Amino acid sequence: MVALAAVTVLRLVVAGCSGLSPDEAYYWVWSRALAPGYLDHPPMVAVWIRAGCALFGDT
Repeated sequence: MVALAAVTVLRLVVAGCSGLSPDEAYYWVWSRALAPGYLDHPPMVAVWIRAGCALFGDT
């Protein structure tokens, strides 16, 4: 259990230090102006990102 917690903390640190991939940046832009649908994907990705940013900020 300790090893699992250590790996989880390590993954969170690495994720926090790395930048956004092009796809992640694209989805984040969608979340700034929600729409009922997008050209290449349904809107749920943007809704979840918008909710995450509302709860935890844009960091």
